[in-house]
Amino acid sequence: MNATPAYAQLQATIGYTDADRSPGSTPVGTWGHPFALTADHDGRSIGLHFGTETVVDKIELWCAGLTVIGQQSAYRLYASGDNATYAPIESFVFRSRVIEGRTVSIFELPGIRAPYIKIHIPPEESRGLFPIRLLQFDVRAYRLDFSVGPELKALVGFLRSDTEPESGSLADWGGTATFPVDVNRNSVGIDFGRPTNVGRIDLTGRHSGAKGDGSGRQYKLYASMDNALYEEIPDAEFQHRIDNFRLVHSFVLTGVTARYLKVNTLYADDESFFELYDNPQFRVKAYGPAHSPLVGSASRTDGRPFAIGSQTELFVSRDLVETVSGIAFRQIPGEKHGDRPLLSPDRDWEGYRQVLWGDVLYDEQERLFKMWYYTDTGGDKTYFANRWQLLYATSPDGIHWDKPPTRTATRCGKPTNAVSIADGAEMASVTKDLSAPAAERYKMVTFTWQKGYHTMVSPDGIEWTFFGSIGEGHDVSTAVWDRYRGQYVVLHKYSITDQGYYHPVRRFLYTTTSRDFKTWTPSFRSLNADASDQLIDRIAEKLEELAPLSEIPINRSLMRTDFYGAGLYPHESGMIAFPWVFYVNDEEAYHYTIDDGIDDVQLAFSRDTVNWTREIREPIIRRGRIRTAGPDAAAQDNAAVSDWDSGWIYTASKAIDVRDEVWLYYNGSNYTHDQKAHYYETYPEGHPQAGRSSGRFDPRTGGGAFKGEIGLVKWKRDRFVAAEAGDGEGTLTTKPVSFSGGQLVVNASVADGGYLLAELLEPDGTVIPGFGAGDCLPVRGDSLGHRIEWTGRKSAAAWAGRAVKLRFIMKRAELFAYKFSD
Repeated sequence: MNATPAYAQLQATIGYTDADRSPGSTPVGTWGHPFALTADHDGRSIGLHFGTETVVDKIELWCAGLTVIGQQSAYRLYASGDNATYAPIESFVFRSRVIEGRTVSIFELPGIRAPYIKIHIPPEESRGLFPIRLLQFDVRAYRLDFSVGPELKALVGFLRSDTEPESGSLADWGGTATFPVDVNRNSVGIDFGRPTNVGRIDLTGRHSGAKGDGSGRQYKLYASMDNALYEEIPDAEFQHRIDNFRLVHSFVLTGVTARYLKVNTLYADDESFFELYDNPQFRVKAYGPAHSPLVGSASRTDGRPFAIGSQTELFVSRDLVETVSGIAFRQIPGEKHGDRPLLSPDRDWEGYRQVLWGDVLYDEQERLFKMWYYTDTGGDKTYFANRWQLLYATSPDGIHWDKPPTRTATRCGKPTNAVSIADGAEMASVTKDLSAPAAERYKMVTFTWQKGYHTMVSPDGIEWTFFGSIGEGHDVSTAVWDRYRGQYVVLHKYSITDQGYYHPVRRFLYTTTSRDFKTWTPSFRSLNADASDQLIDRIAEKLEELAPLSEIPINRSLMRTDFYGAGLYPHESGMIAFPWVFYVNDEEAYHYTIDDGIDDVQLAFSRDTVNWTREIREPIIRRGRIRTAGPDAAAQDNAAVSDWDSGWIYTASKAIDVRDEVWLYYNGSNYTHDQKAHYYETYPEGHPQAGRSSGRFDPRTGGGAFKGEIGLVKWKRDRFVAAEAGDGEGTLTTKPVSFSGGQLVVNASVADGGYLLAELLEPDGTVIPGFGAGDCLPVRGDSLGHRIEWTGRKSAAAWAGRAVKLRFIMKRAELFAYKFSD
């Protein structure tokens, strides 16, 4: 019998097209559809979108239950590079199996490389017998995983309260009841039936949450030949990830041969978040040791140097860092402009909070900063028909702002600084395009529940008209023109229903792009929370910080992390994002909606807007201080004495360059996401404070505590993350790169008594003669553009286009960025 190879799940966005009579030329649509779907209906096609060209080795369709076993002749498979023209996949192996009580159609592919794959069921095969329970969960794609060997057949057993794991014999072999792993010293075991060489064990939990710090130190592994005496495996490597929105704990082993393996938890409490649910025999998998890739399989890397050309490279991502010694990476929080906001709700029509679901740009032609922001009127219709109204402000210096009256009509006839948009809008990402016709000079990406995500144009940024549709989603979107790559980039929110989760709505960020503002690529899931974001202790710590501002009790069993939105900043080396990481408390109280919580604005980076990294998961905008007005003070009383930006924070759609700085405007507040002032002016019956004002700020009287305002943070150019050396010498070596030009320039700050040197190396690490540390003139002082010089060498141009490494040697220095120039 052939061994079952190991696979790694790919992140894919699923769409579909009905009545696909020409599958070779019909694009797939409805990407991100978050509900159930019947696959074999009316010539339907199901599509997978990977965001970029991807090697795909297997696809699975999971039926909602048991159905007629399918046949290969019922399916047609296609691949595409553009979702316009699809070529048939002539060779694939079809299998139909029953897994976990559900029929699964499996397509094994010969390493197909494409950004889009389509599965088509011709109309004559459409019988409506294959309902997919949740499209985004139950259409799954995989690549071969060469980091481990084939899947091993094994039987799973358990032992509760295994306080002496060296001698605790596992039992309940083949047990099918849900088993909590992370409580009371419980152990999970595997019996291979005979001594077996094991490379990895995977445990898949019910949800995405877990206790601990993500290091795996709360677990120990043991091996045995007889299930009587166990010996600890000291060097198992722990990994965790999320597959299909479920947390997977992986234990990677080297040189372990045993019949029995045991995973023992060190948790001694009785609070469980990681459960092998329904039938644990499906939730525990074991694999053999790693082996070489199969002959003829697609190469995953080509070994070529990374071409940096003359672009500036940062340490927001460490994808070009090969080794470090004596170096720490430190994120640089934005410097706030003073301790007060720049804009506050101070007009009668502005309501109790300003929300920067908007944008700021500097108009070079008019030499004027321009801002589009929202006000929440709380439902007061004196001036506007809609609760959310887009407003407009200007500033000569970006600090002191005016709210000029516009021609936009109001219900009461009084002038305001409102923007005119028929039917309203809830988001506003604005760019100015001097190459566009005068009537389309300003461009906006926005959202309404009626039209979804769409575009608008304006001659002046005030009077807006509908331009085109982008697609479906869920309120929040941010957009930017990426001048380095010549495209518009939209990052938007989509809420997916996770029927296996205690609260079914999860928030994810999707990406779509356009070259011309008219035709948009299909949206694909991109920047999202992962396993490291779902650590319960970390989420609880964040929620406990905001407890004085919240009216909802914290429930550790009802927590998660979602992504709510993100500001963007196109950089020459890639796209920088400022994601709003939402720590959610799903407890429900006083008949209110759920999803209270707080967010952190973090830092992320992508070279292709598909694959994102977040190296340092700390706030890049420091939240203000929360204070209490007394031991029994209400949330609004605590808000009144807390900093203006101590609560929920949004950012503008984009950060902007201002001289030698990067400016990011942000919306601060002193309330939580689900603060009840958002719903009521007066607390309703049943609330402990029934009859009292909910605490909304009133710009007409100055009363009320809860308020949303707008501020600013700044960075010196490219100084988001520092590679830092202290009093001892540190080194940082890059991976092989190729450059253009010949002058190495570094953005660095060197303290008194410190230095920074640079070396050019061959790919094997050998120093190139004349370009070693002994030849380099030390860099000292603080500059955004130190020029590196080597004795007797004016330029490194002779090595341009070749594969080289860079090595930086530092003491008492911070290195932020580097580049080559002419």
